[in-house]
Amino acid sequence: VSCDSIKASEFASIQPSEEDSISIENLDIVTPLGNVLAKNISVTVSPDNPLMVTGPNASGKTALFRTLGGLWPVSSNATIKLPMSNGKPDMFLVPQKVYMVPGNLADQLTYPERLRLLNDETKAELLQLLELVGVSYLADRENGWLAEMKWEDVLSLGEQQRIGMARLFYHKPKFGILDECTCAVSVDVEYALYKRASELGISCVTISQRLALHEFHSQELRLGENSDSKWGLYSVGGKEETEEASSQVAEKEYENRLDTAELHWYEWLGGMVQRSPYLDIQH
Repeated sequence: VSCDSIKASEFASIQPSEEDSISIENLDIVTPLGNVLAKNISVTVSPDNPLMVTGPNASGKTALFRTLGGLWPVSSNATIKLPMSNGKPDMFLVPQKVYMVPGNLADQLTYPERLRLLNDETKAELLQLLELVGVSYLADRENGWLAEMKWEDVLSLGEQQRIGMARLFYHKPKFGILDECTCAVSVDVEYALYKRASELGISCVTISQRLALHEFHSQELRLGENSDSKWGLYSVGGKEETEEASSQVAEKEYENRLDTAELHWYEWLGGMVQRSPYLDIQH
């Protein structure tokens, strides 16, 4: 990606929002070296308008994630307003590679908090979280909730990502900022996790390489666009439009499979032009 360069001095602070929304105005996505990946991004995310952020690699998706999380500075001309709770932003970040904290199984779910008391009621609550994300069997292993190990080595990437979503459900923020944090789980599990987040009242800002999960997002911020600003904001189609698009994709995939099968039949006949009768089927 061709990037412009600016001085990385003087950055504005993130401000509290008086509404239940994330407001971004005139944000430049800037790397620590001062490279600008996108200019003057303006978008508002609310419970009624959750956001999907898409774009190719190196277009600034993860940089936006880090900026919202306060890990990267905000450009001086920008304003970011976040909903607050108890003096902290009312949102929770879940990265693609989940940090597995040193400690027991309960600590993995409550991070960055640590429970002082792990009674039966608390165990039941945490077990419910494991059940929601499909890894309740972890509590049945040796030493159960008190087991301490190098979780990043013990758990698969998919299991770690489920733990990351369990943390989100435990904290129940207004907004979840999700950076490809379900890429290692199946599509049906991914859908179930987003459905549960919606049921808990958690609105998602999802960062992904492709537009998906239309039911849980109403707008798309597309980075890496071929324009001066290098971004675009689009409305995500409604259910009927989404179903129609899905049907068209399925139709195209079916046609591609037929073309491939016909080519294999052609090669099997030694190059003779003859269509297989088995390809003349309805679907």
